[in-house]
Parts: sequence; C-alpha cells; structure tokens
Amino acid sequence: MPEVQARGLIEMMSHAHPSSRLEACLLPQSWKRSTLKHLAIDDIVVFPTKEAKVVLLDEADNVVSCGRYGLLRDLPSILIEEGRDDTWSHIDSKKYRSLKVSLGTISSPAPERGEILSLEREGGCEAILYRERRLLACADLVQLDGHLALHIREVV
Repeated sequence: MPEVQARGLIEMMSHAHPSSRLEACLLPQSWKRSTLKHLAIDDIVVFPTKEAKVVLLDEADNVVSCGRYGLLRDLPSILIEEGRDDTWSHIDSKKYRSLKVSLGTISSPAPERGEILSLEREGGCEAILYRERRLLACADLVQLDGHLALHIREVV
C-alpha cells in the first residue's frame, strides 16, 4: 500500500508546476558598511546608475530573467529584456556590503523577451532592503539629479 501511495505522489508532483512567483530585484550595488550601520529614516541612498535594471529571481535566488523597472498606466511594471544573465553577484568585504533590494514579485513562470509584467508589492513599500535574507529597511524609489535613489521610510 505505501508503494502505491508513493507512486501516486510522484506522479502528482511530476504534473505540478513549479512556483510561478519571481522576485524583481535591482542589480546589487556595493554599499559601505558604515552607511548601513547609520541608516536612518529619511536618508537618501543614491545609486551610481540612471536606469532601474532588475533581475528576476526564483525562490533559490537564481537569475531567471533580466529587465527594466518602470510605470505602465501608473502601475509598477517590469519590461523583460533578455533571458538569464549572470549579473547577480554579491560583494561582501570588510569595507563593502551588497544588499538585496526587492521591488516586488511577478506571477510568471517563464517571462519572455518584450513582455511587460505587472509588479505586486507587499506592505505598501516600493523597495525592501535585505541583508543576508534579513529585512533591513523599507524605501521609496526616487530620482535625484537623474540618478536612481532610495528614500528610506522605515528601518527595522
């Protein structure tokens, strides 16, 4: 009897779809550890880039696709530009730290190039900062002198 149940479970799992939720994150940037220690509400953290490039990560933080963040009809969205890319790398040293900046999730198991997907956010934050899978802060995305920046709303 257990063998029949095991075979039934294996058959059922082979037809189950993997999780279709992908997390949209900004490309990692190096931040000074001293900046992170003194992170406070209303701080502005400026990225060296003018573009909001993102990677879509699966549950194991593997890059599934790359794209750009933007607004479509006033809704946060991701334009898929290319397939898998290896631009997701962390730099951790005595002086610098890489943070995961999550913009939300999308519901698509295999996004295709040129597709525009709506972004779902949790808790009303535009961006959530994580350090080693631990929530660090919530922020809003802003432009400062043409550069992408984070306006810190809440520090955990």
